[in-house]
Amino acid sequence: MTTRVFFLVDETRFDTTPAREFGEEHFIYPTTRDVPWSDTDILARQVLAALMEARYDPSSDFIAATGPAAPLAVYVATTLAAYGEIKLLMFNASVRRYRQRVLGARDPAGDRKEVGVA
Repeated sequence: MTTRVFFLVDETRFDTTPAREFGEEHFIYPTTRDVPWSDTDILARQVLAALMEARYDPSSDFIAATGPAAPLAVYVATTLAAYGEIKLLMFNASVRRYRQRVLGARDPAGDRKEVGVA
């Protein structure tokens, strides 16, 4: 299976092309009109259903931290709670690249692991 980068929503104001170095782009919501902005319970349920339907694999797929802060927080927290560990991509605008982080993982010494920090 191809590694994928999951974005919450396809927003034209965000250039997602730099994420392609990590995998194929996949959008939970195709447009901003589809996102239940004011209902975090529905948002969380829909996010998990979409990830399950797409067969999201936390060991290889990425979650992109791009988009409006409140829904993005629900997206990341819901995914982390459901899967225990996620590979997160955070955009660094000054160099126009994404940086990788692993959330929820601990090494044997109890420290957080990081992967491929650019």
